[in-house]
Amino acid sequence: MNDTSNCNVRLKSLEKFGISFSDIEECDLEMIRQWRNSPEIRQFMVNSEIISPELQKQWFEGLKGDKTRLYSIVYLRGNPLELVI
Repeated sequence: MNDTSNCNVRLKSLEKFGISFSDIEECDLEMIRQWRNSPEIRQFMVNSEIISPELQKQWFEGLKGDKTRLYSIVYLRGNPLELVI
C-alpha cells in the first residue's frame, strides 16, 4: 500500500507559497490554446503547428476517461501561469 501522507504535506507546503493546481475544464481550453500557440511555447513542442480550436477540443476530449494522463493548470497567487502539467 502506498503512503500518500507525504504528498499532502508537499501540496500544503506549495500552498503557503501561493501555488495551487486546478484540473483543466472546457472553459480553460481557449486560454491553453493561446498559450500553446505562442511562439515561445510552440518552438519546444513536438508538433509546432498552430492548434485550431477544433484540435484543442479533440485533445481535451481525449483526456476524458484516460487515467494515464492527468493535466492541471498551475496558479500563482490565484493567477494562472502559462504552465500546464
